Amino acid sequence: MQVRNFARQLLAALSRATPAFDPGPTAAPSQQRFTASGTSISRAPTWERVAIGIAAIALLLALIVPALVIDAGRIADDADRATAQNQLRLALVQAIGVFVVILGAWFSVRTLRLSREGHLTDRFKSAVDLLSGSGISSAGGVLALERIAQDSRRDHPVIIELLALFVRAPSTSLDDRRTGLEVIARRHRPFDGKRVLVADVSGTDFGAAKFDGLDLSNLDLSSSKLLSARFRAATAIRTRFGKCALSQADFTDAILLGADFAEADLNKAVLERAKLNGAHMRGAKLTLAVLNGAVLDKADLTRAEMLNTFLNGTSLKEAILTGAEMQLVSAAWSDLSSARLDGCQLQAAVLAGAVLRQAVLEDADLTGAVLRGADLSDARLDRAQLRGADLTGASLGGATLTDADLTGATLTGAVLTNADLTRASLTGADLTGATLTGATLEDTDLTRAVGVDPAA
Repeated sequence: MQVRNFARQLLAALSRATPAFDPGPTAAPSQQRFTASGTSISRAPTWERVAIGIAAIALLLALIVPALVIDAGRIADDADRATAQNQLRLALVQAIGVFVVILGAWFSVRTLRLSREGHLTDRFKSAVDLLSGSGISSAGGVLALERIAQDSRRDHPVIIELLALFVRAPSTSLDDRRTGLEVIARRHRPFDGKRVLVADVSGTDFGAAKFDGLDLSNLDLSSSKLLSARFRAATAIRTRFGKCALSQADFTDAILLGADFAEADLNKAVLERAKLNGAHMRGAKLTLAVLNGAVLDKADLTRAEMLNTFLNGTSLKEAILTGAEMQLVSAAWSDLSSARLDGCQLQAAVLAGAVLRQAVLEDADLTGAVLRGADLSDARLDRAQLRGADLTGASLGGATLTDADLTGATLTGAVLTNADLTRASLTGADLTGATLTGATLEDTDLTRAVGVDPAA
């Protein structure tokens, strides 16, 4: 009687731990679960049959082991021996019951996961089918994939790559391309994992799209067309814009740290107050672009075209502008401390009040430039062209101007303390009120210079 009770308890525990599951008509045979009601089992998968086998073996052990462990040699009295055996059986059954409950819970979680994965697969197939449609249908597919990417960390990278492929496809409409890019930008970035997920949407025409406030970081938009596009307050850290058509684009207040704009067309673009620290802008076209108040510290603008560009109040500390075309640029009160401007074309540039401390301007052409009140302390201006430049009130203390051409320049009230003017040409220059204490004037040409005694 007690043995039958133990068997009933074990089967009842097994039944509670692994509830019946109806997979429905579409479920695969491998997903069908057994029904543990009484002793009826229907098409149980292999792993479930194994579990039942383990439980049956455990039941047999619970029945046999006590009799072997507690024999007549140890406990002579039959009643005491039976009591001890039953107590051991009860403990074993309880232990087996706990094991079965844990095993059943694991089976339930596994079934739930398989069911969820099957549901995600169905959703994925439906979304992909919608992408092949047009209009509302394809847009619905894009949004459906976004939802799946948010729900599944494992499928997230694949879906982003699929959306990027969809965006690049020539048959995709302009509206769908924009929607796809917005979805990629809105993705749950923690699901990207440790590796940097770069979505490739290069060579795509997005037209005058509006991406205000979106996070476009780590996207590859190189060679894309984004004429008059809006990126106000957008984030595009390390985004690739190389060779992009971005004429008249609006990047006001955008965060573009380390972004790649190499050879991009940014003519007439607006980048006011944009953060471009460490940006790669070699050969970029920035004619008539507006960068007032922007930050381009350590940016690389080698050979950039910046004719008539507005850089008022812009920070360009340690920026590289070697060989840049900057004629007629307006950079009043800008900070170019330690910047590289060697060989730069700055004819008629406005740099009034600019900070150029320790800047390198060797071989630069500053003909007719306005540098009133500029700080050029310790700057290197060897062989620079400063013909007709306005340096009124400028600070040139410790600057080197070896072989520089300052013919006709205005240096009224300028500070040239300890400046090196060896072999410099100051023909016809106005040095009225200039401070030349400690300046080196060896072989300096002071012919027709005003405000200084050539014979002194």
